[in-house]
Amino acid sequence: MGLEALKRSAIGAALAAAALAATPAQAGIVVVDVSLIFSNDALGSATNEVLSVAIGAWQNVVKVSWDVELYADSPSWLSEISVDISGVNGNGIALSPGVGANVSGAQVFAGSFDLLANALNFQADATGNLRLEFFESFDDFTNAPPDNWDGIWRSGSITIETIPEPATYGLMGVALLGAAFASRRRQRADAATA
Repeated sequence: MGLEALKRSAIGAALAAAALAATPAQAGIVVVDVSLIFSNDALGSATNEVLSVAIGAWQNVVKVSWDVELYADSPSWLSEISVDISGVNGNGIALSPGVGANVSGAQVFAGSFDLLANALNFQADATGNLRLEFFESFDDFTNAPPDNWDGIWRSGSITIETIPEPATYGLMGVALLGAAFASRRRQRADAATA
């Protein structure tokens, strides 16, 4: 390999590395501590606790896992303790870790749900934030705060897995193809003048 070919290869590799470095985000995992968050009222109530969780601009949420201990105050049920996880344009999912546990008291729940495999994946917006609103799917207590809670997320976490939005992969591929094309074009021009 001649010096000129080596230079072209180095330039092509540098362009490919730059394209990879310019990729806005990579797959990630965000763990959200939900300990001591109250489950108060129906979705949208001003008394509900809301978290803003940064996952990266335009990231796709592809899997949600949970490992939590919930407590439901009678007559409320564990199955009613929920969280709405939403991204751009309000798209998202409602998660009820205790689904099917139509009883009061305390219990531990763990599991996961693959949103991508079920075509339910959604994106964070340009700010890179998700909105988590903790709510009751059926409101048993309608007292004024702070005594209106039906349940509590005693301890644990929700894990959110993300991947970059598909267009990011496309842009990266275009950049790599452009670098390869430029390198080949230079090789042909050099061969023609030699």
